[in-house]
Amino acid sequence: MSNDSQHPNDQMPLLFQEGFLAILLLLAIVGLFWLMLPFLPGLCLATVLAASTYPLYQKIQLRFALSAQGSALLMTGSVFFLVISPVVYLLTIAGIEIARFFSGLKQRVALLSPGELQLLRERLLERLPLPVDLQEILFEQFESMLQQMVGMIKNVSLFLFQNILGNFASFFSSLLLILLALFFLYRDGPALLRQLQILSPLPNRLDQFIMRRFALLATVLTLSTLSIALIQGVSIAVVALFMGLPWFTLGVAVAVTSFVPVLGSMLVWGPTVYWLIAHDQWLSGMFLLFWGGVVNGFLVDNLLRPLLINRFVRMSRSGAENDDESSPLDHTLLTVLSTFGGLLAFGIMGLFFGPLIAAMAITIFEIYEREYGHRLDYS
Repeated sequence: MSNDSQHPNDQMPLLFQEGFLAILLLLAIVGLFWLMLPFLPGLCLATVLAASTYPLYQKIQLRFALSAQGSALLMTGSVFFLVISPVVYLLTIAGIEIARFFSGLKQRVALLSPGELQLLRERLLERLPLPVDLQEILFEQFESMLQQMVGMIKNVSLFLFQNILGNFASFFSSLLLILLALFFLYRDGPALLRQLQILSPLPNRLDQFIMRRFALLATVLTLSTLSIALIQGVSIAVVALFMGLPWFTLGVAVAVTSFVPVLGSMLVWGPTVYWLIAHDQWLSGMFLLFWGGVVNGFLVDNLLRPLLINRFVRMSRSGAENDDESSPLDHTLLTVLSTFGGLLAFGIMGLFFGPLIAAMAITIFEIYEREYGHRLDYS
């Protein structure tokens, strides 16, 4: 049979075929990413939760001899009631308290009598270390500034109220997606991982290393963050209870703000200390300053957090092949910056995604150094 009878595709250069297939693959990935973009935060959160709790899912399946579907259903319900529900509750309470605070502040400022305005103005100016001439100028501008302040508080209250409602509506609408994704990730997780290994051009050992590192980071970040938030919230709540302060509100606020790096719970106990001192409660103010700054800030955040992280790392690695004793979470500056970046990019869920993305980037750098370290210049 002559060559003219061959199929035209058989005569196409192999390079052209591979290039065309690569373009189709890229278009497929971009199209799928575009379709999944509205659901990406929820899917990412479900992936982090599934990766951090998958060993427990396997233990439940073996312990109770359940099917994959039954174990996935039981584990999804457990994660919802033990992890998602408390976080939703904390965020709801925090949003309500913030909106209530600004609403009360707006009403309080709007209802000030002329005598109270005079007293407030005098006390405010007395506390400012400014020359007398400058105090008189500020004295004249105080009333007009106060009216502007009322308008600003009104705008801030409306802005916060709208954003809180919008964020909660978006979060609750994606809650069903998170639960569905959790169920299928538990049930079909191994099959999905095998498919990813098949499609990945990397050797299987590198694929497995990346997957193990992702599961390790997800577990450590989730458990350590929630543990520190719970410890700091309970700690401040107990102190506030003995001081006669609104212990529940302060505990919830500290638990929520403990997710924020660097400043953290100081955003709550700092203004509380100032309020106590301003109302001549010096002893309570100084004790809360000591407790918030030394116990919560130094002991819990700076000493207990690394210990918990190391403990969770050892727990997650026990019984598994240990490729490397180093942890990407040791890069403190990058972790802090990635947390802020994740907060700006993804909102509240970025507190998890930011450090996780940064740590996975460091993992990729480690793999590159392992594979091509012999070509790098170490001189």
